[in-house]
Amino acid sequence: ERINAGVAQGEFALKLTINAPHRAHQFVRVQPGETYILQGAVRSMNGEGQARLFITQYDASSQLISGAPFLKLEGNQTVWETISGSLTLTPQTQFIKVELDGDRPGSYFFDALRLIRQGELDNRDREIDLPVAFYDWYVQKLTEYQNWQINEVRKYFSGRVDVVFAGKGVLKPAIMGALTNDLRGDGWSEDSRGLYAGTDYERLVSLMDQSPPMALHLTGIEADPPLEVNDLSPYPRDWSASRWLAELAAPHGFELWAENTGCNSVEELWLAASRMRRNRFNGLLWAFEKQLYGIDTSCPSAATITHYENLILFYTLDWPVFLPGVRH
Repeated sequence: ERINAGVAQGEFALKLTINAPHRAHQFVRVQPGETYILQGAVRSMNGEGQARLFITQYDASSQLISGAPFLKLEGNQTVWETISGSLTLTPQTQFIKVELDGDRPGSYFFDALRLIRQGELDNRDREIDLPVAFYDWYVQKLTEYQNWQINEVRKYFSGRVDVVFAGKGVLKPAIMGALTNDLRGDGWSEDSRGLYAGTDYERLVSLMDQSPPMALHLTGIEADPPLEVNDLSPYPRDWSASRWLAELAAPHGFELWAENTGCNSVEELWLAASRMRRNRFNGLLWAFEKQLYGIDTSCPSAATITHYENLILFYTLDWPVFLPGVRH
């Protein structure tokens, strides 16, 4: 949470409230073998828990370097105190992970955080103003193109317009990680094509032309493996694409529709329906015709129209009985 009262320096500080072990972090590109100094102002809400800063070392493949030294700084004062420390990197280190947290449940405050390479006098190459400005412009132009398309359709069609979103897109932490590394293309957050496609869905949806009726249409609703997502988590990065899109649609009252990727199993069919129900989508479309009729030899185990029919029967007859009030 960003706060603007009782800060140590400038206009804002960061307040981190945790109920379980959890760290905020950012990856930063560094020079191998150099010494880096981390400093910042910290304080603890009650003086019992320790506000902590960490640095750990990663190689060119964004893998943690086993046995490499790490840095930990901590302070538990209820008033701002400045903590500082240094770490000499290994010859293999290409990135460091800067983390902050508290050592127990509670609220902790962080301000004036600085990472400095020892002996560095000119740190202008660390400024991210230019890549931030470029990415803002890039996403804004994509948003304008999206809205131009909607307006062109509206000239000739007054029905519901579906705006298609593939998967989850790219979230703010990945965007900031790439910008911090000057959009060089080899950072941990730049592995996904979503960054370069400008799939910042949060901005694309919030700035969307909202001429009704409008709907957001998700492709690949079953794509997120169940063990890799948690739609009950308070953190968007843990959510499935269906939960994320539902969150973005809610303030605008947009309808929500979804479809599968294709060549999906019976288990994935039911997973897709479960996500549709849990996140209050209006409906689910199941592809493709050859797979539905079991004549696609490349997908011999794909769910067919019989499986889809059984799902619809269950959805129509049983869910309204056992889950009253659910959209159906």
